[in-house]
Amino acid sequence: MQKVDSKKSSIRDGWPAIEQENSRAGESIVDSGASHHMFVNQADFVSYKPCRLQIKLGDKKIIYSHSIGVARIKGGATGCYDFHQALHIPDLG
Repeated sequence: MQKVDSKKSSIRDGWPAIEQENSRAGESIVDSGASHHMFVNQADFVSYKPCRLQIKLGDKKIIYSHSIGVARIKGGATGCYDFHQALHIPDLG
């Protein structure tokens, strides 16, 4: 995984997933091997709806999503990136 400071870095298209958002404001962790875009903070979403999906982590722990929608992070040449079908999973934090 690679840490990305969305205030300083230009995240390239083609990095397909955000595994979790770090608790420090403006910092995300990008994981191109993740099965879904996943965010800890509901405030990162510009739209969402309730959705409960089971997520099995690498350590075999089971957690659940709370919602699914469009998450937006700032950065890059266009100013922001939208991640569609992103999962809100508070238990990642």
